[in-house]
Amino acid sequence: VNGVVAPSSSSTDRSTNMNLISPEIISGTEVSKANTADKDADGLGGTVNMIVKEADAERKLNILAQGGYSGQINQLANFKGVFFYNDRFFRKKLGAMLSGNIESYDRSSDQMRVSYSVSGDPVPPETYVQPYITNERLLSTLERRNRYNASAIFDISPAKGHTIKMVNMYSLTDREGNSRQKSYSFDNGQLRFSQVAYQQSSWMLTNSF
Repeated sequence: VNGVVAPSSSSTDRSTNMNLISPEIISGTEVSKANTADKDADGLGGTVNMIVKEADAERKLNILAQGGYSGQINQLANFKGVFFYNDRFFRKKLGAMLSGNIESYDRSSDQMRVSYSVSGDPVPPETYVQPYITNERLLSTLERRNRYNASAIFDISPAKGHTIKMVNMYSLTDREGNSRQKSYSFDNGQLRFSQVAYQQSSWMLTNSF
C-alpha cells in the first residue's frame, strides 16, 4: 500500500484481508510481474501496489448496508455496513478520508475427507492394483466471523506539486465456532468422534507516511 508492505492480518499465514482497504481510497494499482532492485526480496512472484489517492476537493459522505442469506444454515446470516467520509480543510491544503466497515458472515461448512492406499498385486483380469479406502472423516463446522475495519488517511499540500500523506489502518477479526468430526478407520475397524469449540481474535494496526 503506497509502496509499503502490508502486514499480515492472518495468524496462520502471510495473507492480508483486502476488506481492510476501502475501494473509495484507492486511485490505482501497480502490478510488477518480476522483482526489481527497489522491491523487497520476498516478492519473487511479483508485487501488487495499491496507490492511495488524495482527498477529493468536495465533501463526500457514503453509507452502505448489505444483507445476505446463508443456505448452509438456512438463515439471514450475512451482514455488512460501510461508512466513508471525505473533505478538505484550511483552503484545501489538508485532506481527510475516514472509512470504516463492520462485517458479520457465516463461515459454516461440511466436508468429507478420504484417505486411500494402494498395495498388493493386481487381481485378474485387471493389470493394476485398485486403490482402497483406509480412512474416512466427516467434518461439520459452524463458524461466525466478525470483522471491524477502520482507516484514516490525511494528505497535506504545503506547495504546488508537493504532497505529504499519512495512512492509518486498523483491523480486528473475531472467529467463534464449533467443529465436530466423525472418523472411520477401515484398517482396524475403529470409529472415533471429536468435537472442538474455538474462539480466536486477531488485530492489526498500521501507519505509514
